[in-house]
Amino acid sequence: MNKKEALQLGDRLGWKKADAKRALESINFNTNPSEVAILETFCRFAGTELDKRQRLQAARKGMVTKKNREIERKDKEYAAKIGQYEEYLKKEISLWREVVGSVYRYAQRFGLKDPMIEHILKEDSDEDKVARA
Repeated sequence: MNKKEALQLGDRLGWKKADAKRALESINFNTNPSEVAILETFCRFAGTELDKRQRLQAARKGMVTKKNREIERKDKEYAAKIGQYEEYLKKEISLWREVVGSVYRYAQRFGLKDPMIEHILKEDSDEDKVARA
């Protein structure tokens, strides 16, 4: 029996291709082994070797799951921090616009006129009207 036929036998028996290849590594196909020899090799490999491989695979899957959960947790944590920073920034902008508005209204008494500041203050008053409505 050649290697291709041995792999087909493993497939008929329900073996994964990779597992069958691993099990057949110890066989010298130049000696044209019999089907019984191939089946014995599958049986030996199916015990401790396959069990060990499946345990390693389960451990890797567990590590991937743990890593994915950690990534999700960090994403939520960062999203919350970004939200907090945005709120803080809005409050700071609002505070400084109030300060600029107060100083500008005071400076207007002395003849200061700045179209950019007036535009910003007009936008703020328009936003306040929309927020109240």
